[in-house]
Amino acid sequence: MVVLLAVGACSPGGRPVASDTYLPPSLSPGVTATADGPAAAASSSASPLPPVTPVTPVLQAASTSGFTAEQAQAVRGVPGITAVARVTIGLITADVAGGARQLSVAAVDPLEFRPLAPTPTAEASFVWQGLTQGNVFLAHEEQPVLGVNLGAALPLKGPKGNLAPRVGGLAANGVPNIAGGLISSVQARTLGLPEPTMLLIGITNGISLDAVSAQVTKLLPQVQVHPLVNLVEHALISGPAAAKLLGSFTYKANPDGSVTENAAWVRDNIVSRTVPILGQVTCNKLMIRQLTGALTEIQQQGLAGLIDVNEYRLHPGNCYQARFVDSDPSRGLSYHAWGIAIDINRLANPEGGANHQDPRVIAAFEHWGFRWGGLWSPPDPMHFELAGVMQQ
Repeated sequence: MVVLLAVGACSPGGRPVASDTYLPPSLSPGVTATADGPAAAASSSASPLPPVTPVTPVLQAASTSGFTAEQAQAVRGVPGITAVARVTIGLITADVAGGARQLSVAAVDPLEFRPLAPTPTAEASFVWQGLTQGNVFLAHEEQPVLGVNLGAALPLKGPKGNLAPRVGGLAANGVPNIAGGLISSVQARTLGLPEPTMLLIGITNGISLDAVSAQVTKLLPQVQVHPLVNLVEHALISGPAAAKLLGSFTYKANPDGSVTENAAWVRDNIVSRTVPILGQVTCNKLMIRQLTGALTEIQQQGLAGLIDVNEYRLHPGNCYQARFVDSDPSRGLSYHAWGIAIDINRLANPEGGANHQDPRVIAAFEHWGFRWGGLWSPPDPMHFELAGVMQQ
């Protein structure tokens, strides 16, 4: 079996971000876009939407108990804030021709989230009309994972319910993508996903980020607020280009949930290197530069003591480990099987448990192109995975 990054339905998080080249909504069902901008399954008549002024989200607030509509509205009242959206990040199962596949989804109120989406997606009216009508919009890299045609029904199974929404098209939902698919909050309730645990916040240009962050923290003292250091357009290599960099391998599944990967691919891609704080790690060679950058940033801030080095060394599979997600073949290959994910402070941050990562550690990893698992449902706060490969 040959596995590419683009078909590695293995990670609880989203895939590397697509570029923002816009395609008009003129494709027919089953036709895949030839660029990575928003692509519709088919043009359809719908009520026109009001104009939108896109704004880059620069703050993220997280709460394990969820955010109410009233809390979001209160944050909107903070001077300098121009857009606020509540987001649920959940893990569900997609029933496709190749079998059950794990799919991460971001559930949003379409009109609330629209200004905070990447500009080409925000300006593509068919995305927001389609979400309101109950469609699902996949990140570009997710379509080959699922092998589903645009316009087709995609059976989804959540914690407490099932749906089969139409695949309305392809669209980036963040930089990097925050999930593999975008659905409405109405669909999230049907699937049984929890209340939103994340707020994305956009502010007016020229307003002090620290001042706004302090005001949000004062308003909601029980939540964690930290800046989002957004990666500029084309800062990440993604999609087919990233798959080409990572290559492909054959593997054999083992009874214990591990896999035996092609030795030539392992030899060419998995390396042991010395990085700040952790010392020697064994990971994919493509991740070493960004891992070094994140750990250097943490070290330079005097925060090295926030990472349990001894615990890391006790678990050699914290980065590269050839296995399925949770050693379960039905969940696909883990990003650890590619060597592009790392677990930090795992004992204090178990999968499905409470988060005890310092927000400054999370911010440093996100700055260097990693996605944190603590906002998923169920959460995996120890986990950081490569969202895309930064251009040198």
